[in-house]
Amino acid sequence: QDLPFERLVEILNPTRIAGMQPLAQVRLVLQNSEIDLPDMPGLDAEVLPVDRQGAKFDMLFVLEERHDSSARPAGIEGALEYATDLYDESTMLQFLTRLQRLLHAVVADPDQLITEIDLLGERERHQVLVEWNDTTHPVDPVTLPDLFERQVTASPEAVAVVCGDQRVSYRQLAGRVNQLARLLILAGVGPESVVALALPRSVELVAAVLAVMTAGGAY
Repeated sequence: QDLPFERLVEILNPTRIAGMQPLAQVRLVLQNSEIDLPDMPGLDAEVLPVDRQGAKFDMLFVLEERHDSSARPAGIEGALEYATDLYDESTMLQFLTRLQRLLHAVVADPDQLITEIDLLGERERHQVLVEWNDTTHPVDPVTLPDLFERQVTASPEAVAVVCGDQRVSYRQLAGRVNQLARLLILAGVGPESVVALALPRSVELVAAVLAVMTAGGAY
């Protein structure tokens, strides 16, 4: 903690990843030590905040203890510095709201487990449990082969399957599916038929699944 951050990074020389801060991405600082101002005869000194134009971390929380004129504790003030290319103000306000909720809960009951503290407010809980789960929407009564054919017609040259270095378009995949489906039908596959597939994850597996269903069977 006695070294400047830049010097620490220089010494450790961690593996750099584009868009990510080295060593740590989130930092929490508690300023709880008194600042000794210089005693200069004839001069008054005070500490002034420095307005930095850039964030060194993705998120930096700075908390500072306050005391009244009698040196008694008078609460904690905090500030949040964040990278604006990663987060917007509304997201950071949500972080701060949850941090306050956490601190209030811990002060109210210091013996409770951290895992028992509920960080969601009523509005957020309703959003997660109700609004985000309201996924009811009309679904056309069509089969998977029908949906596949629609996509082949709509975007035949679009990439349908990627497997390793292989990239297969919807037109190419449809050719494989129809060829295999005809062979399956000639072999007697149809409604109520069950076809066993023993293939690794591959383009062929996707084609085989669609071909079985196109022939009318199950796989």
